[in-house]
Amino acid sequence: MAALPGIHHITAISGPAQETLDTYAGVLGLRLVKTTVNFDDPGTHHLYFGDRTGRPGTILTFFPWANAVPGQQGAGMASATSFLAPAGSLDAWQKRLTEAGLTVGERTERFDTEVLTATAPDGLPLEIVATDEAASIDASGTAEPWIDGDVPAEYAIRGFYGATLPAVDAPATEELFVDVFGWEREAATDDRIRLRAPQGDATTPGTVIDLQKKPSLSAGRMGKGTVHHVAFRAQSDEEQVRWQEQLRAGRPACCSKLQPTPQAFCTTSRKKPSGQR
Repeated sequence: MAALPGIHHITAISGPAQETLDTYAGVLGLRLVKTTVNFDDPGTHHLYFGDRTGRPGTILTFFPWANAVPGQQGAGMASATSFLAPAGSLDAWQKRLTEAGLTVGERTERFDTEVLTATAPDGLPLEIVATDEAASIDASGTAEPWIDGDVPAEYAIRGFYGATLPAVDAPATEELFVDVFGWEREAATDDRIRLRAPQGDATTPGTVIDLQKKPSLSAGRMGKGTVHHVAFRAQSDEEQVRWQEQLRAGRPACCSKLQPTPQAFCTTSRKKPSGQR
């Protein structure tokens, strides 16, 4: 069976819908691709942000609950959502995020890539990774930035770079990605392992997962400002069913196939050894 080729979408919990729209469309310049409802809670909206056409690897979705209690980052949830932007764009992004009132952290170098960290008003940890991969994505057409907003095309977001998962048992989580999902270790430091989808060359967004080695990290708590789940792409509906069957046969933590509306989304979800979904 073919390896999972990358991230399909990431879903998080936010506060009021207007604040969510102002942050992710207004400040980050993502397109509001569509609005549906939370199928587990039909009284709640489900907001989809992404590139111009909502391609896989660019979609960040939210369940906006105006009265949501802030969550607690910890084991069992992604600790950062990373966006991909053109090389040399971090000065502009640092200025833009600061002027918009986001909490902006220090710029750092990670695996020879420049990273800007920030925290959204809802508390969600964000990263913008500036890399030459943006130019390759432009050339391949695998993502197309939304340029009808306020963010100029020369530094607009091209989709996800990836996500960071704190791993209580990093070897077991890496084993899942490498031996089951078919990903590869790209680099490592004392406290972090970088994994990349095997077909995740510089022309595809959303092909990086960083594992943070956190053996003593306590469990997180879902709430405002936390990631609800990270969904990975399957090559086809048929292959997704095979993934579902394989994961169920291996460990009984696989959820049902979800297909609430035609072509809306179709994912297979299971808990990783570190507890993430």
